[in-house]
Amino acid sequence: MAHEITINMLRKPQAPLQAVLGLASERPGSIGAWGTVNARHSEDHTVDVTLASGFDITRIPVASREWATVDDKEKPLLGGRDLPPVGAIVFILMPTGEPETGFVIASLMPPLSPKLKTDFLVKDKEAEALSVIEGGWKKTYDKEKGDLQIEDDDTFVLIVKKSEKKIDLTDWNGNNLVIDENGAKITDANSNEITMDASGIVVLDKNGNKVELASGGATITTAQGKITGGTFQMNGAAAPSGSGPFCGLPACLFTGAPHVGNLVSGT
Repeated sequence: MAHEITINMLRKPQAPLQAVLGLASERPGSIGAWGTVNARHSEDHTVDVTLASGFDITRIPVASREWATVDDKEKPLLGGRDLPPVGAIVFILMPTGEPETGFVIASLMPPLSPKLKTDFLVKDKEAEALSVIEGGWKKTYDKEKGDLQIEDDDTFVLIVKKSEKKIDLTDWNGNNLVIDENGAKITDANSNEITMDASGIVVLDKNGNKVELASGGATITTAQGKITGGTFQMNGAAAPSGSGPFCGLPACLFTGAPHVGNLVSGT
């Protein structure tokens, strides 16, 4: 079904675009043309494009980046909506040579600015796929190692090292999570840490207080400890050692009155 497309000659030829692309793609017999997006329409997944010659073409369909299918009730099963941003240089394929049959299939990254050369057009990155999209998101994928990095233009960074089986995530607030073959470690923006590995769990706060849970038991390290909440119970017996806070005598040697107890109230 042909799509309604309007063609107007409203602008002068675009000199920068002509210099890079030329007008060969708009000559008789060609099946496509290059142009610049100047408007987007999500309601029908189309864009308005200004060709290098200056012609304005409106409502050009944009190819789906996912396979588009529907069920027997015409309900979408697969597909994708991803319109190029205004200013993007795109190629319009015209299978019959007529604009009415055209649709946008690709973009081009010519060396129009130093920024493109710095961020994209660099040497020795043949195995790296780099995508920068609207909203400030950037995705870098190593096609050989399978490593992936996603970051924004602020402080968010997600690094997935498939080659090392490691995930490293830092959010906008400075909180960090690292997961690898040894376990996991969480460090918040205040420098408090929780480490979990094969030996157990260690909780360390920014003040140096530390709780260690291991196979041999638990250890609490703190400059000043306090137990609150109601009652505290501890069973067992203390052997006389000459030092420490516990009484090693279960009863008074003179009266026989109890010296020890296993329950403390009013904590």
